Amino acid sequence: MTKQSNSAQGQEQTTPKTVSIIDLPFVKDEKAKGGKSRRNFWSVPKAESYGQACNAGRIYAREYLQYLQSSPMAGSGTTGWLVKGMAKCEGNEHGYAVGFFSALEEFLSYAAENVDYKTHINNSIIRSVEISAEAYNHE
Repeated sequence: MTKQSNSAQGQEQTTPKTVSIIDLPFVKDEKAKGGKSRRNFWSVPKAESYGQACNAGRIYAREYLQYLQSSPMAGSGTTGWLVKGMAKCEGNEHGYAVGFFSALEEFLSYAAENVDYKTHINNSIIRSVEISAEAYNHE
């Protein structure tokens, strides 16, 4: 986060620092077969315990929400990429995903109570349909 002075009101405002998805602690670029690089969207360390993984997953959710707050990629499906990576976890590592989605669920519950989510999602659907129609018309 960076601070900017708001001279009109004499207050400081905090604005999110734009980050890249690769800056997230659980996203890594890895070498694939043939020496090519591939992005792993859920690269988590071996967990000592399920509980430890759940706690770390909550921290990862906080980092992800901070990323979404400042990213022009928000809404482009990055959460789906994370889920695909999570599906490969075994044993205690499932705790990372449980903690991650528990924290997201808490945030979504808070947001649903405090934001006009129906209008926001309806507008998002309309934009998506318009973009799809434009792409179809250009083919």
